[in-house]
Amino acid sequence: MSKKMVTLNELLEIKDFAERVTLVNKHGNLNNQITHVTIMEGPDLHEWVTGGEFVLTTWYAFSKSPDLQEDGFKKLAPRISAIGIKTGRFINKIPLKILQLADQYRLPVFEVKTAVKFRELVQTITSEIQNYQTNMLIEVEKNYQKLIHTSLNSDDLASLVNVLGNQLHKNCFCLNHEGKMLASWSRRGTRKQDFLDWTEKIKTGFNERIYTDAGFFINELHIFECYARSQLIGRFIIVAEGQLTEKERLIGQQGASFLAIKLWDHYETLQKTVERFWKEIKNGEIKSGEVIAEKLANLGFVQQKAYNLILFSKGSHNISNYLLDRFLIEEEKFYILLCSSKEALTSINIFKKYNKEQNKIAAAVISPEFTELERIKEHYEMSVNVIRLLYKLH
Repeated sequence: MSKKMVTLNELLEIKDFAERVTLVNKHGNLNNQITHVTIMEGPDLHEWVTGGEFVLTTWYAFSKSPDLQEDGFKKLAPRISAIGIKTGRFINKIPLKILQLADQYRLPVFEVKTAVKFRELVQTITSEIQNYQTNMLIEVEKNYQKLIHTSLNSDDLASLVNVLGNQLHKNCFCLNHEGKMLASWSRRGTRKQDFLDWTEKIKTGFNERIYTDAGFFINELHIFECYARSQLIGRFIIVAEGQLTEKERLIGQQGASFLAIKLWDHYETLQKTVERFWKEIKNGEIKSGEVIAEKLANLGFVQQKAYNLILFSKGSHNISNYLLDRFLIEEEKFYILLCSSKEALTSINIFKKYNKEQNKIAAAVISPEFTELERIKEHYEMSVNVIRLLYKLH
């Protein structure tokens, strides 16, 4: 196992660091993780940090404009992991108000001795960070080899998710392109209902997703998309409060890549089955409502008391992202959705939000409610005629 990410507690155990600085506030969080070190002097320091920094400064800018220091520090403190301020050059001591603000944000403040050269501290801190990164990459490479071995020896998605879960030590799970859970790994004490709740949160919170370099997240759910042949075929989700570490992000990306290979078989088989089934309905080869209901049940669609068929015009983005866990068929010009009458209005509202978000004008036609599944073909043909008329009338 590689050691954990570099923290301030670990830095204080290093003689070259501890002899050059003094911790001067009482309530700083020494478990803050340090990802890089930077030297800054401008009054707008907060605009140039991204998180995880140990900032070194002589306080030059604020010594010239002391009226700016409190406001500037309030903006900076939540965005960094620690700050080292040199005294004896431009300021004789760190202002008391700054130390009080630092305690409010639990930001550790170090006084850097006058004779200490910043490059000495940079070298000490950077060496520890590089040591961590080297060990982390070695560990990620070992995980990669485990995924290769598992992938070659098993077609089971659960085996891959188990490898990922054991490495991450975090709840994680895999969804197919319809939003159905195929495999999961859980920490002790996690309930099956928790996974169901997380899956539902992804479906209902898709519009509130926040993108990152590696994927996106919805609250505590970090989501890595699985693509094959330019097609979204599933998602790998890591459950974690706050940001993922670099190692966790790399493992998440690895997992999505390996799962995509296995998910493609599931996706292709299901798509061919759905396409064949839909073709049989359109061609009139299947007319019995009972047969249609049975085939839908085999595809995971629960029988309803009443149905609607909805046709959505296609755009440059895939609306199936917004209609997870629905029976959705893709044709050349339309998406066709079969849903319960209760879900119909919800699906239309999702479509409206989708087009507003993408700044698009698009059409959707919802059929009258019907109870007999043998009427699907009739409602489909009627809806196609209506949507064509809408386009003809612009």
